[in-house]
Amino acid sequence: MNIYVIMDRIKLLEIKKLFKELDYVQSDFEYRSEIISEADTNFLNGVNSFLDGHPELKELYESKVNERVNQFIHTESYEPITEQPQDDFEEEEIFIVDKSPKVKKLYREIVKITHPDKSDNKSHNDIYVKATEYYNMNDKIGIYKICTELDIDYDIEYEDNIEIQRRIDDLKGRITFLESTFTYQWIRIDDEIQKNEMMINFIKMRIQ
Repeated sequence: MNIYVIMDRIKLLEIKKLFKELDYVQSDFEYRSEIISEADTNFLNGVNSFLDGHPELKELYESKVNERVNQFIHTESYEPITEQPQDDFEEEEIFIVDKSPKVKKLYREIVKITHPDKSDNKSHNDIYVKATEYYNMNDKIGIYKICTELDIDYDIEYEDNIEIQRRIDDLKGRITFLESTFTYQWIRIDDEIQKNEMMINFIKMRIQ
C-alpha cells in the first residue's frame, strides 16, 4: 500500500478520535449541567430548611446577603436596566456571518446527501438540521465533524486540530468547575450528616 495512503488513513483515524473525544466531553458536560440544574432547587431548599432550624444563623445569613446586594447596587459600575425608547419603524439589527468558501463547499456536499428532498432517512434529516446550524454560524469544525460522519473527503489544517483540542480542553475545564460546585458535591453524598456539613460550609462561604 502506498505510504501516502497509509498516512492519510492514519490522519483520518486521528481526526475521528478527536471528534469522538469532543462528542464524549460535550455529552458529559451537558449531563452534569442538567444534573446540577435539577438539583439546585433541592440544595437551596435544604439550606433554607437548615437555616429555619437555626434562627440566629438565618438572621446573620440574610443580613450578609442583603449587605452584599446593597453594595452591588451602590457601586459605580451598577446601572439599573431601563427600556430604551425605540422608533416604531426601527428595524432590528441583523448580523450576517460571512461563510468561508470551504464551509460553503462542504455544506453543499452535506446537503446533497441529507436534504429532505434527497433522503427520507430520519438520521440524515437530523444531520441536515445540525449542519445548517453549523453553516449559519460558519462553524468549520462542526462541518468537519459531519463530513467525517458521512465519509465526505476534506482537508483539515493544523490550526483546525488545535481548535478541536481547544474545545475539548475548554469543556473539560467547565466540567471541573461543575464538579467543584456545592450542589454537585452535595448530590453525590448519601450520608445526611455529611450533607448537613456541606450546607454549613456553603452558609459559611456566603457570610464570610
